Amino acid sequence: MRSYLIRFMSFFYDALLSLAIAFVAGFCFIYLLGDATHGVKRYLFAGYIYLCLGAYFVYCWVQGGQTLGMKTWRLQLQTITAKPISKGVAVKRYLLATVSLSFLGLGFLWRLIDGDKQYLHDRLLGLQLNQH
Repeated sequence: MRSYLIRFMSFFYDALLSLAIAFVAGFCFIYLLGDATHGVKRYLFAGYIYLCLGAYFVYCWVQGGQTLGMKTWRLQLQTITAKPISKGVAVKRYLLATVSLSFLGLGFLWRLIDGDKQYLHDRLLGLQLNQH
């Protein structure tokens, strides 16, 4: 039960940080390009925020296998063979985690039935989230 709480707290911490990143990135977008509530600009804005968040997560996972939330709760992402992940795998994880979250979080809930307690996207990519 403790590992579920730790992962939830890490997820929550990273969600708060994601809001801050999205706020700053959104401010920059609107400052430079103006209102983004209509037309094509609305979709460009959403894509821009998605890419900014992706850049943060991919950078953190490649640099040390940890986002700020993961560092706080002593979690580290690595391959099943305990090696750091590549940029390509980190991008795939971000995309698959987005899909996991989009479908009512089912990819994250997968951990409840997985024998190794892995999220679905980590299972598919051969990754694991270890606690130090």
